[in-house]
Amino acid sequence: MEPAAIAKVLIVTAFSTCAISLVMVAVVRWLAHKVGLVDRPDPTRKLHRGDIALGGGIAVLASVVLSGCLAHWYVAPEFGLEGLPWSGRWTALLVASAAMVLLGVVDDRFALRGKQKLVGQMAIVFGLAIAWQPSGSIFIFGFPIELGVLAIPLVMLWLLAAINAVNLIDGADGVAGSFGVVASAGIALVAFINGHATVGVVVIATGASLAGFLCFNRPPATIFLGDAGSMLIGLVLGTLACWSTEQGGAPQNILIPIALIGVPLFDSAVAIVRRVLTGRSIYMPDRGHLHHILGAQLNARRLSPMWMMAAFGCLSMLTSIGAVVGTVFANDAFALLSIALLVSGLVWSRTFGHAEARLLASHTRRVGDRLVSKVRKIKPKAHVSGVPLQGNRQWDVVWLPLVEFATKNGVAQLKLDLNMPWQHEGYHGLWSCGSMPDKAEQWSIRLPIICHSRKVGRLEIIGEAEGESQLESLEAFSYLIGELQPAIEQLVCSLSIVHTDEPHSVPAPVIRAVVAR
Repeated sequence: MEPAAIAKVLIVTAFSTCAISLVMVAVVRWLAHKVGLVDRPDPTRKLHRGDIALGGGIAVLASVVLSGCLAHWYVAPEFGLEGLPWSGRWTALLVASAAMVLLGVVDDRFALRGKQKLVGQMAIVFGLAIAWQPSGSIFIFGFPIELGVLAIPLVMLWLLAAINAVNLIDGADGVAGSFGVVASAGIALVAFINGHATVGVVVIATGASLAGFLCFNRPPATIFLGDAGSMLIGLVLGTLACWSTEQGGAPQNILIPIALIGVPLFDSAVAIVRRVLTGRSIYMPDRGHLHHILGAQLNARRLSPMWMMAAFGCLSMLTSIGAVVGTVFANDAFALLSIALLVSGLVWSRTFGHAEARLLASHTRRVGDRLVSKVRKIKPKAHVSGVPLQGNRQWDVVWLPLVEFATKNGVAQLKLDLNMPWQHEGYHGLWSCGSMPDKAEQWSIRLPIICHSRKVGRLEIIGEAEGESQLESLEAFSYLIGELQPAIEQLVCSLSIVHTDEPHSVPAPVIRAVVAR
């Protein structure tokens, strides 16, 4: 294709897609309120005011499809081109995109469980992966790695990671959209450098559609992408990021696509580390994501929410530049460098990921000490850590007396996990004597901590069954909880007040025990 003709097609496609998007978003917003497809606030995580229309993903997909048809049948022939090349896998991507939007609309309307949504995602990406026919090998720093039968599963894993990563960052006005616009530009540049004109045109249309959507989604938003939109963006950008780097039958470069979607992937990785190491469910939502942390910091500095969009745009631009430069010089070390700068910059500045890095380091030390003690056949060291995950409350006032109790009463393990997303507060404490008794010889207690009708955390304790000594430990533990009641009330209940126009009293915290059998 002639570069001049392609450039003209791109310009016309971008402007027409943005115009179509403006109209489609307005129509979908009106229809969403009519049919009740809205996001209602709750006192825990969704803190926006009033009902906000969902279904932004429907408008984005419709805009891209309409502009794609316009570019293929009218714009391209107008500039001397026969049309955009089309193949079976493009049809598969279109069908998968429509199915993903449908799945997202069902989730937005009826709130599917995490496992149900994951099964639907897996079915959709399986069909796309089969039609994709990916390369049977990848390369990192020029070294090829043969995948063989693992190619399809790895493609599915990649797409699932991209879909859910973008889905997770869609928690603040304009965040997912601003990331999508910048990432689309980066993917388009990589695609044109590698000679994939169709990929470039489609991803530019996607970015232009998101730009039109941002006119309604910027703070304060009047419509949200919903799961339909965020999962659609993850699917499309995840797919096109890989297609933009293909070189015939040559091994697939993987660092360039990772860099192009680096920001949401890093946010997801941090969330997984946080939830796994604190013992929370992988599906448990929280407000510990990058946009939540940045939002709290911007709010503390009394800065406009628009700075959030700018921050995400700049972070996405950093990794996209690394991907583009790596493509130009055929050296994926530039992509890796951009990812390293993103991760190290956020963690080192304690902007995001620092608490999770401390959790990971503490867990690594504990596992290492156990391995060393087994090799040397010595008694393992006791391990203690208290990590503030969010906020600045002095949770050590509660945690340190619990550690002292565990040390003096022969407890094997003690965990305190506090999670108050509506107040951006979280804390995780772990004490371990180093060696755990066999499960058959354990006793354990799980204590949900409930304040103002909300579960704000849990306390778990494990000990060794040794006759009457365990009863003494339980008696001492019950006494300690009573002594800590005022501190828990001050730190927990003062945070859990629901802000309403009517005054209400603050009840004392309720600590309910469930004895494991």
